[in-house]
Amino acid sequence: MNGMVTRRWRHNFTPSERRTEAWPLANSSNRSQEDRDLYERRYQAICGYIRGEPLASLRQKWKLSRWEIIRLCKRCLSIHPDGRLWGFRALLPEIRVRIYTRIAQPKETKASRRLGFGGLLERLFCRAPEIRRKVYAHALRKNPGANEAWVPVASSHRIFIEACREAGVSTSEYPFNTKYLGIRSLASHLKGLFTSDLKAAVLATFGHDAARALKTGTGEPPRTAVTLPYQRVQFDGHRIDGIYTLLIPHPKGGFTEVTVDRPWLLVIQDVVTRAILGWHLSIGSEYTKYDVLKCVRNAIEPWTPRVLTIPNLTYHKDGGMPSQVFEKLQWAFWAELGYDNAKSHLCDWVRAQITLVLNAAVNPGPVKVPERRGILEALFRVLEERYLHRMPNTTGSDPKDHRRDNPEKAALRFHISLAHLEELLSVIISNYNGQPNDALSWRSPLEQLRFFIEEEGSVILRLRVEERARINLLAMQTTRTVRGSIKHGRRPYIQYEDERYTNEVLARSPDLIGTELTLIVNTDEIRSLRAFLPNGAELGVLCAMGKWSQTPHSLTTRKAANSRRALKVQHNVAPGNADPVHVLMDAYSKAALTSKRAATKYEQTRQNAGLPETFHPAIPAAAKEFEAPKLPISKLRSKQRSVLY
Repeated sequence: MNGMVTRRWRHNFTPSERRTEAWPLANSSNRSQEDRDLYERRYQAICGYIRGEPLASLRQKWKLSRWEIIRLCKRCLSIHPDGRLWGFRALLPEIRVRIYTRIAQPKETKASRRLGFGGLLERLFCRAPEIRRKVYAHALRKNPGANEAWVPVASSHRIFIEACREAGVSTSEYPFNTKYLGIRSLASHLKGLFTSDLKAAVLATFGHDAARALKTGTGEPPRTAVTLPYQRVQFDGHRIDGIYTLLIPHPKGGFTEVTVDRPWLLVIQDVVTRAILGWHLSIGSEYTKYDVLKCVRNAIEPWTPRVLTIPNLTYHKDGGMPSQVFEKLQWAFWAELGYDNAKSHLCDWVRAQITLVLNAAVNPGPVKVPERRGILEALFRVLEERYLHRMPNTTGSDPKDHRRDNPEKAALRFHISLAHLEELLSVIISNYNGQPNDALSWRSPLEQLRFFIEEEGSVILRLRVEERARINLLAMQTTRTVRGSIKHGRRPYIQYEDERYTNEVLARSPDLIGTELTLIVNTDEIRSLRAFLPNGAELGVLCAMGKWSQTPHSLTTRKAANSRRALKVQHNVAPGNADPVHVLMDAYSKAALTSKRAATKYEQTRQNAGLPETFHPAIPAAAKEFEAPKLPISKLRSKQRSVLY
């Protein structure tokens, strides 16, 4: 009877309640592994319940009782104080939909044990952080002269009691008002410290070598051979041996071509089918952790062909990218990502983001063993020898390469720009996926994928519609404190990179003043930020309120402009309420005539702002048709001057 009522209640959900992709998200990255696993099971169970899957199937698959699933769904559909649904925020472990207030006070005598002492240990640690620091330092062997491999609980309890006495805790307060002086709570706390985050504990106790060794010897059976598509993919970056031009506005009108050296090509390739899933071009001196995540996003999001401007350049009819050719591979992701030990790859933040969003394993592999990435190394050799080294602007494999013949002059003579390079790479990589490959017995990567998908019926992991919003979590995370003053009439806001951000929910929540928020920052476009409360619940999207809200721009652009303003350079070139992005581009365009580094900064700013190649920051749009004056080669090859940025 109750089951029938529950089913009718589920079938009466409104269309807006069924749109789980619009529900507020939850960020569990700062939780323990146990809490993250529990949240993921709840998340998958609720998504299946909303889609109409039977409760019996969900109970068996996700190990949650039918009544627990119904209870969690009701929590998700309840109204949050900010006016929206609780959504996936209600699935976070230990989060309360209704505010909990402790009524019972801690017992001040030892005569009775009827009243509980739950939460008093954490309360003590918050009130006296030096106690926590001493206990943790002893338990993790950070004290000088500590040689024990594992500290007993009794030893940590002795340090705990001594620290409480030194902090001035009276005999009528916790832990002295309990029968066992808090040793049971302390033992449970320390057990959670080592079991919930084993890697951090081992890193602090035994060092980096021991923490790295945890990746092996886990007791799991040996890794089986890779036999299915998207089971394992490889990622790497390659510096293109070539010099390319940029079109820089000239202070006296028109444009000037300057050169930049050797951009980076980042590629993700499937191991089994040799198909290139995604790529990204970085024009910095070194690619960063943000470039790594951009390449990951490009490999997951559906691909669309570029609009080609080079005459007679076309995509081959048999080529394409997997996410474009096969509908089943749109929003598809992999089980394991392999890469080398570059600093941008080994960043804990990059690995945490990939693990959180895709639930995929990451495998950096042994240091200085390129054979583990032989597939990508072979791909880069093909791209260089078959295509890029044949161009007149190539720098060759080394300074003595006979193909190197004044590449700067060739780049300017033939006007080989970075925009042309992106078009060439788009066509080359698309056509590569359609070319017969000897490693596949002369099948093309796309043909091999078609075999697995259509004939073998291989199941490829895909992000569901309600999960695709989580791809936005592939971005930088930081924290900021909510500012404001009700006394002076200033609504709540946060300050990020010299700009105020807020939204309607935050603006009418004065109780959040002083609260530290976690921010998800898309470094390509920082006019808006996604904010999360300390408990992991989503607050919403915060928007920039000042001049920085005018033009799309990246985090790098904002920092560069702020640096110039601090030096009062911006004040001299941009009186009034000028757009900071245009001001920065104007300064870069003047410095770029003698500095390749400034030219690269200009191009990065232009691309991030989505402005055309012929954009001139100091000339109206109607007057932009100029013959580009050529800068003498001698000036381009002269020693570069340092530029403030």
